[in-house]
Amino acid sequence: MPQPRGDLLLLAGAMGNLFQKNRLTLYVPESYASAAPMAIVPVCTALSGGNLTQRLREAASARGTGRLALDLERLMMDFPLPCPSGEGRPLRREELAELMEREQPSVFFSPDLCARYFTYACRGETHFILFDDGDTLLQKLRIGQNLGAQTAFFQYPEVSDLLGKLFGK
Repeated sequence: MPQPRGDLLLLAGAMGNLFQKNRLTLYVPESYASAAPMAIVPVCTALSGGNLTQRLREAASARGTGRLALDLERLMMDFPLPCPSGEGRPLRREELAELMEREQPSVFFSPDLCARYFTYACRGETHFILFDDGDTLLQKLRIGQNLGAQTAFFQYPEVSDLLGKLFGK
């Protein structure tokens, strides 16, 4: 997590006081949560390691009841294996679709990450593809709701192809 800037910590604190006084809701990044104790903190659900439920449980516990929101970023990453840095290459939706059509992979589900994945080989290098679809995003939403999250953010147009699945339209 990036270190918060001092001037922005002061701003978050001042905004937190002003929003609380006027009964408004303020959302701040995790790194600024200490400056605005009553603010709600969106937690990114796009993990490439660890356990999503544990991550959200820890965030909810650290912030208190009602101070957890979900940043339901759609995960679509290509990780070369081995990947010591843990950093993959983001995939565009079209790239993922082309890759799945070309490779016809067996797709698996990771309960810990609450995401789908598959592997493929290209030019002697193995790749691990980690991605979300409508079902995994809805499952992440349910996990967050069970832990007290009352607000969730989807990024558009990132989920434009999933609107029917996500919102029933």
